[in-house]
Amino acid sequence: MAFWRLTPTFSLFVFATSSMAFFRLPFFTDQGMNVSTIAIAASTAQVPLFLGAATISRQVSVVGMERLVGVNLLLLGVCFLITLASTNTLMMFAAFFTFAWATNAVGTLQGILYASYFGRQHAEAVRSAALTTTLLFAGVSGPLTGRIADGTGDFRYIWWPTIGVLVVAALLISTTRPPAREAKAPVEVGE
Repeated sequence: MAFWRLTPTFSLFVFATSSMAFFRLPFFTDQGMNVSTIAIAASTAQVPLFLGAATISRQVSVVGMERLVGVNLLLLGVCFLITLASTNTLMMFAAFFTFAWATNAVGTLQGILYASYFGRQHAEAVRSAALTTTLLFAGVSGPLTGRIADGTGDFRYIWWPTIGVLVVAALLISTTRPPAREAKAPVEVGE
């Protein structure tokens, strides 16, 4: 059951991230942002991740892995909203930083989730099976986004529905039951 919840969740995630990753630079350029400033925002977006890397285990212990992925998927939706509403440099930097935070958190937790549900011995085999679907979604996203933006003259017509896709993915993973924990063998006194 977990496979059928994790695979669609992460497939929808890569659909959204591929759409935004490929086209946010031309979008900001279309909004009249300075190309040099866009380049600075893109290159510094990873800086806040040091805080995320240092605190992710605490975040997991407080919220739980599945819900933390859900929260970060919703944060990615907020990134789309910030991007769509960007009218100045500060909003553009916020969009880049939220994108980096959310995508890196979900990417990190994805590997941990597969190992938690299927065991470390089987996690990569299961992820390989899911990879076909995930890559299909990633491969469709870029051309679909480009075609819609070219046809309508605006990225909004693909990014608004993509926010809905992220909400669905967040609900799907947030309502997934955590994996059952293995029972520990009783400890014998005197051993």
